[in-house]
Amino acid sequence: MEATAVASKTVLLVDDDPFQLDITSLFFKEKGFEVLQTTDPERAYELAEERHPDLIISDINMPGIDGLTLCKGFKNNRITNQIPLVFISGNKLATDLQEGFASGATLYFLKPIDWKDAWPQIQALLPTVQS
Repeated sequence: MEATAVASKTVLLVDDDPFQLDITSLFFKEKGFEVLQTTDPERAYELAEERHPDLIISDINMPGIDGLTLCKGFKNNRITNQIPLVFISGNKLATDLQEGFASGATLYFLKPIDWKDAWPQIQALLPTVQS
């Protein structure tokens, strides 16, 4: 019996916009992921440490802890520093992208995201994931 690797994958979504969370959550659920989500960036640290997701996707512009600070926190934590982090943001200046990657992000996509183009890049972060 062949098991699909997707079923065992977990993604943590962090965005202060519940609508964006719902859209992104739906996409990953359709791909077979277990989805953890929060609108509270501080809660994201707790969720990541407890559940150790395979992937973290975050917005940048959020109240309180912004995505850049959140990413740096994940990268400075021995429990979460190996988890790939992907930004999905409306910040589209070259300096925004540079700051995103400098904070430790693996990928950076602009809103609105084109999942057809983004999925192969995300998939490459998780080599056992199948389409």
